[in-house]
Amino acid sequence: MNEGIYEVSVSELFKAILKKWWAVVIAVVIGALIAFAYTQYLVVPMYKSTAILGVHTTDDSTNSVTDANFGYVISRDCATVITGNVVLQKAADNLNAYDFPENNGNRFRKEYNVKILESMVSAQSTVDSKYFTVAVTSPDADEAKVVAEKVIEAFCEGVSKDDLLAKGGAEGKVVDRPEKGALISPNKTLNTLVGAVVGALLSCIAIIIAHFASNRLQSEEWLIANFGDSIPLLAVIPDASSTEYRYDHKYYSSKKNN
Repeated sequence: MNEGIYEVSVSELFKAILKKWWAVVIAVVIGALIAFAYTQYLVVPMYKSTAILGVHTTDDSTNSVTDANFGYVISRDCATVITGNVVLQKAADNLNAYDFPENNGNRFRKEYNVKILESMVSAQSTVDSKYFTVAVTSPDADEAKVVAEKVIEAFCEGVSKDDLLAKGGAEGKVVDRPEKGALISPNKTLNTLVGAVVGALLSCIAIIIAHFASNRLQSEEWLIANFGDSIPLLAVIPDASSTEYRYDHKYYSSKKNN
């Protein structure tokens, strides 16, 4: 071995970690509990309500092929327009006049504007399809549904009647209406699992650092591997906890009595 070079074997690291397996188990449990508690009590849950809209031609003279081709093109524009200022401002005006119900039977109103709705509403068109999806995310499942309904209403009553669709011989129709928002985050199971994995990794790293920072002689093999013949090995004190060197209790007791 070259002087000043410390060789590290995978088996040595594995043995060091295995020797402290109880510390790894404790770290896994603590990491999982911390992640679960954080997810349960500190992370705000988010809900999503989605709806599907389609673009259909209103001219009876057009055939199904023309209807489909027109829908492919215009659905992308509709997905962009429904998240634009015109639609969102109209939706905000309608929402500001809407009374949300409370658990105690009372009703209350919320203040909305374009910026607030921009952070809640998203739309995406499907490739080669005349349908597009509108999604609303909110920390309140009922609010997500109401906002989605008002945005769709603003789009169908406003944009569907202007030059974008009406003069093109088309109209927007709701194919799938929004339902009460479904929980999309956080994922408690995944977060708990991640916390357990992080706890295991941190404990293993700590054990390895402590192993190499220790000034104690590790084993006979460790001395030979790292110092070779430069340090003569005079004797080895066996590990009393090891089954390899453990005396039989009964035999030892009988010898002691004799």
